[in-house]
Amino acid sequence: MFDRVLERYYDALCVGRWDNLAAQFWNDAHLSTVRPRGAGGPEEVVSISIAEYVAEAKRTVARTKPLEIERDAARVDVVGDVAHVVVEYRATDRSGDAPQVWRSVDFFTLVRHGEQWRIAALVFAPSVTTP
Repeated sequence: MFDRVLERYYDALCVGRWDNLAAQFWNDAHLSTVRPRGAGGPEEVVSISIAEYVAEAKRTVARTKPLEIERDAARVDVVGDVAHVVVEYRATDRSGDAPQVWRSVDFFTLVRHGEQWRIAALVFAPSVTTP
């Protein structure tokens, strides 16, 4: 079903394989969150295409070590060819001098066309730093 799509998404996210990550989305998919649009700017709701997200990630995110993600059990609702999946997780980035740890949540909407599931939209909560 669609769970393989999410596995490939998180695998690509953890190691920074941005083109592999983008391949899990339908071409016109969007990602939305609350964050500053530019460096040092005010937080706002930002909604960008998967192509924009990948281009930005390629410019700004360099993984020297894989991101570690511990996912909680997903909440899933499927109706016909549409699925809504909520994934809460704890992430640890050990790329810098000190590990950065945060909790977050991803809200995926997946759509099946023919036999193929892909992500149509992803809304994610701003990162919440944890001790």
